[in-house]
Amino acid sequence: MTNQSRTYNQLFAERIKKLRLDMGFTQDQFVDYLNSKGLKISRTSLARYEAQLSTPTSPTLQKLSHIFGISTDYFLEDTDLSQTYQNITKTLHTHYFSKVTADDNLHQEIKSWIDDPFSESTLIDPFSNINLKNPFHLYMDKDGNIKENYKAHPITTEMAKFWRGMFDFLYKDIQVTYFLNSKESPSFKDLLAQKIRTHKYLVDNENLVQALIDSTANIAKSTKLIVSDYKKGLQPYTAIVDNTHNAISTLDSLYKSLKNGLKQTKEFEDKK
Repeated sequence: MTNQSRTYNQLFAERIKKLRLDMGFTQDQFVDYLNSKGLKISRTSLARYEAQLSTPTSPTLQKLSHIFGISTDYFLEDTDLSQTYQNITKTLHTHYFSKVTADDNLHQEIKSWIDDPFSESTLIDPFSNINLKNPFHLYMDKDGNIKENYKAHPITTEMAKFWRGMFDFLYKDIQVTYFLNSKESPSFKDLLAQKIRTHKYLVDNENLVQALIDSTANIAKSTKLIVSDYKKGLQPYTAIVDNTHNAISTLDSLYKSLKNGLKQTKEFEDKK
């Protein structure tokens, strides 16, 4: 189902410009990037695309599709994505709950993100007053047993909300929603696994860096206060020593985490 309110010129202009801006490129930089990927277009051509004055040829459109790993539908149709969203939900749900797929890559990545301390659910766990981290709880009674009518693990409304909330980044990713089904592309489940792994890597490292920033700021603040109190005779010298010891312990813990993050970074870059 498509929305016919926009012309192809309008839709293509909007989508190609969004791709450029999402990458943080000027028109000149975007043209250089496309040229480096084997698509030879000029700055003038790109400007005309974005101004709705022209549209690309079919070969150019196909090349754009492969460069960005998306279906040409992204440029051609204002598509209703409800069926696509249902497919994402079904794939996540099946690979998490099915015993047949319990050891596959997607299952492991789903579980890894759900268990990640930085992941957040939009639902509250029915057995506690915290965000839901165990989707099995949506099928359980108050005694912790799976309800009879839920033993086949149906995709209930609440379960669909869980997947949509916990993995919202997948539903917003155009390489997922406009999946490119070709021999050169990964399968849909492999693409989801790759996207989850990449997202987890970026979130974990971003939070580690923020933790370092916050910790160093807190250490500087506490040290300044304790030294000031010591000079006024309000704190013993041992307070400075204890504060320094705690600071070193905190930074050492962060150092180990960042060192592990460096190892993950190298592994991540090798797999790209």
